[in-house]
Amino acid sequence: MFPNFRAWSIVMSPSTATPIILITHEFYPKRGGIATYAEEMALAAQQAGYEVNVWASNREGMLDRRTPFPLKPIANIGSLGWSCRHATATMLRTHHAEVERSLLYLPEPGPIFTMMYAPLLGLPRPKALALTLHGTEILRYSQSPHRRFLFKRLLAKTDRIGVVSEYNQRLLLEKFPATDPQKIRIVPGALRHDFANPPLRKRDHLYSRVRVLTVGRIHPRKGQHYVMEALARLPENLRSQVEYHIVGPIVKGGRDYAESLKQTAAESGIPVEFVGEVDDDELPQIYADADIFAMTSIQSGISIEGFGLVYLEAAACGLPVIAHDTGGVAEAVRHGQSGFVIKPGDEAALTNAFAQLIESPQLREEMTQAGKARVAELSWQQNVEAHFAV
Repeated sequence: MFPNFRAWSIVMSPSTATPIILITHEFYPKRGGIATYAEEMALAAQQAGYEVNVWASNREGMLDRRTPFPLKPIANIGSLGWSCRHATATMLRTHHAEVERSLLYLPEPGPIFTMMYAPLLGLPRPKALALTLHGTEILRYSQSPHRRFLFKRLLAKTDRIGVVSEYNQRLLLEKFPATDPQKIRIVPGALRHDFANPPLRKRDHLYSRVRVLTVGRIHPRKGQHYVMEALARLPENLRSQVEYHIVGPIVKGGRDYAESLKQTAAESGIPVEFVGEVDDDELPQIYADADIFAMTSIQSGISIEGFGLVYLEAAACGLPVIAHDTGGVAEAVRHGQSGFVIKPGDEAALTNAFAQLIESPQLREEMTQAGKARVAELSWQQNVEAHFAV
């Protein structure tokens, strides 16, 4: 089930390195970019020879599959609320001796929020501390004076600060200029291990419509309506060639949005299929059966797209990408090479991007090859070395 990652040489042999405790409020069976990031980092570190222990929020099904690293449940539901932070703090205090001799790795906002209150909660001090910041938390912690003070203090005590994009590095230094830039490492996402061998396409593309695909939760921030409206603006000869598939669950705050999408679909005249949530093992084939991937995310309040693992998944499965230029997306998708990265609000440019890809199978193929090359540049092993090598 898990990959055989290739080990590499680092400054200090992982077998003699400080043990790693990875704490996360987002982990399997919950899916999403951060949960995937946490799991892949644990897998890559373990495969590199590090002693890895994962402490994750206790959800039904979390312990149902075998993992190559020890997995301990934290008695919380995985939110940012005080009850979940208190449960994580209790876990840290209970296992204080283990924490004090380990490198504590916090790859997402939940446990970072807990550690910001370490003095108040009486938390043990780890031998070393590493964080990964995805973007939204930087804005969240900068908005109030007391959180800004607590996060600034935590950053000062952190040994390695990972950011998933250069955009987030700039954002961190803008909001927290006292941060030591020597501590910062760019640690972008990479391809999930279960996408290592993407499937061959099976759909008969010769006699079917060009299929546009979005994979993401049904929520205004993911911008499915921008895709639908752009397709509806196409000239009739192109509209008649296209269909749109939307894959993803309806989440909190997305029900009204889902209804508005269905209304827009009915008015567009374009065949739209709401596939819903699918199992992880179905996704590679769903990507492979499409022709164009589009996710036109936008910033919503403090919520931003720090990088975008989904763009890498689509590229690995042979799809050119259309995206909005928000957050760190332009570092996952190279404009004019692996896809089009369009400024939010530029309706003409977005529609033209779809028109170019629908009209030109050759352009789609060229961008597909560039996308696969971009995916090949990124690896979880590189992230592990950046975070944990001495």
